[in-house]
Amino acid sequence: MNIETDNLYMKSVFSIMNRILKVLEHSMDDSSFNLDDFTAKKFGISDNKFARILKLLVEDGYIEGVKVVDRGEPTAFDGADYNRFRVSVGDIGITLKGLKYLAENTVLASVYRTVKSVKDIIP
Repeated sequence: MNIETDNLYMKSVFSIMNRILKVLEHSMDDSSFNLDDFTAKKFGISDNKFARILKLLVEDGYIEGVKVVDRGEPTAFDGADYNRFRVSVGDIGITLKGLKYLAENTVLASVYRTVKSVKDIIP
């Protein structure tokens, strides 16, 4: 990967993190959160990437109620269907830190759009 593709990849990861946080924020209004809709497939990513992103969000305190176990690299004895990460979801939810992150990013995105539109108007 070069710097440009690294940046695109990171934007993609942060975009998925944002989407996960938004789903969990919206789930605060629902009395029953449907875990069937909370899958890697729903976010258009691999199970492995989904598990790693959830692990990051839990470790940084943005979400709670998820346990991600890293089983390590496969060995010669593991089959082709070996899954490195095991995800168990309990009472999943967004934390106060996660809500603050969403609020700050919403403000920053709004400021960015405003600055960009002003820049387009002024030569």
